[in-house]
Amino acid sequence: MNKMLPANDLQTDNPSRVTTFDGKAALHGYIATVITLAAIGVLVLWISDVLGVALLPQDQPSASTTTVGFLTLLFSLMAAWFWRLYAIRKRPLLRLGREGIEVNLGVAIIKSFPMRMLTAFGLLRARFGWIPWYQLRRVEARPSVSEYHAKAGSTGGLVLEGSVLMMHANGPNPTGVALAESLAILTSEFQSTPTQVAAKIQPYLDDPQLRQTLPSLFGS
Repeated sequence: MNKMLPANDLQTDNPSRVTTFDGKAALHGYIATVITLAAIGVLVLWISDVLGVALLPQDQPSASTTTVGFLTLLFSLMAAWFWRLYAIRKRPLLRLGREGIEVNLGVAIIKSFPMRMLTAFGLLRARFGWIPWYQLRRVEARPSVSEYHAKAGSTGGLVLEGSVLMMHANGPNPTGVALAESLAILTSEFQSTPTQVAAKIQPYLDDPQLRQTLPSLFGS
């Protein structure tokens, strides 16, 4: 079995060695950790005050139960949101396989507004979608993806044009209803650049024989 290079290693001259493209998750993890610690800190201070254990100077006013409850709830919700973003971005953005390209639906931007909400909040039954190679029409790095109504779309990103299908672990389902006919992933989500990623995917789009060197998206 050939040893696979790290997912974000784009320096190899052999395009068949790069099959997975990871995103950026560390920042969301750091933010989630800080907010979680803040929530715990507020709760600890309140509990210590209730128990009569002085953790702050005595001249500091005590916070009301309502205030502490509100702050704890606020920090907890914020922490949960950022932990959710971290978990989504820990998954690969894209993964290439013999059957097509697997896409992280939690990060990809789909033009349909209801579908964008479902993917952003993880309400779809599948966390990933996939585009069969025979459905993929174009892979392109663009300086702007504002047509996808992305808040940061002016910074550009990678666009995949092709039928995006739901992905299930038990195998490919090419007859399913397409979620969309194209999607975009912002430049800020990639560890490298959309141009480099598009250059690594294009050989597989052009050469069906090269695709056979890829692992299956659905297991052996």
